[in-house]
Amino acid sequence: MIKIAICDDDENFCKQEQDTIIQIMKLEFAEIDYELICCNSGQDLKELLDNVVIDVVFLDIELGSEDGFQIANEMRKKYEKLSIIFVTTYENLVYDSFEYRPLGFVRKRLFSKEFRLAMIRVIKQLTINNTIIVMGELKHKKMFMVNDVCMIQNFRHDVIVSTFAEDVQIRDKISNHIDELISGGFVEINRGVVVNMKHIDKIDKHNLILSNKKSMAISRNYYQNFIDKYERFKVKNNS
Repeated sequence: MIKIAICDDDENFCKQEQDTIIQIMKLEFAEIDYELICCNSGQDLKELLDNVVIDVVFLDIELGSEDGFQIANEMRKKYEKLSIIFVTTYENLVYDSFEYRPLGFVRKRLFSKEFRLAMIRVIKQLTINNTIIVMGELKHKKMFMVNDVCMIQNFRHDVIVSTFAEDVQIRDKISNHIDELISGGFVEINRGVVVNMKHIDKIDKHNLILSNKKSMAISRNYYQNFIDKYERFKVKNNS
C-alpha cells in the first residue's frame, strides 16, 4: 500500500486535493492500493512522519506562517526516500524548489491535470527504489509494496504473490522480474520460487518459515547460493 500525505493549510483546497486524488486513483491507477492522510500544518506533518512511513507528500509551499521549503529541507535530511511534490499557487517558485530535490511541482490551478503526471513519477521512483513491484499483463497489472510480499512462485502460466494478507494469482512469470526482485532483497530457493529475505523467520535444515507462517522447502540445487546470499543480507542489515 502506498501512503500519500497532503499538507495544506487551506482546508477547502485540501478537500479538493483529496477528492481529486481519489477520483484519479480510481480511474487510472486502480491496481494501486493506497492510503490518503491530510494534514493542515507543517507540525502535523512532522508528527505524522514520526509515526507513519509515508511514501509521498503533496506539500503546499506556503503554509500560513510556515515555510514549505524549510519543512521540505528538514524532511529531506530525516527521510531520504520520501518523495516530495510541491503544490502552490505561486508558479514562479518552481525554480526555487529545485534546491530541495522534489519529485515534482504541481500548480494548484491545474491540480486535477498535473496530479496524474506526478503520480506517474512517484510510481517510477518507487520502482527504482525497489519499494514496489508491478506484476501482471496489460490491464491486469497489480502493484505490491515490496515489504508486504513474503514469496512469489510460478504456477502454470501465472505467478502467485503471497503477502501477509492473501495470495494473489496473476498472469505473469518470475523470469520477467527476476533482476528487480533480486536487487529488491529476494532470493531463489527453488526453480520458480523466490522469497523476501526480510520475511524469513526461521531456517531448519532445508526448510524455511516465512513471516506469514508459510513453510517452504529449499532445493538442494539452490541451497548453497541461498545460504551465501542470506548470510550477506543479515550482515548488511545487522540482523
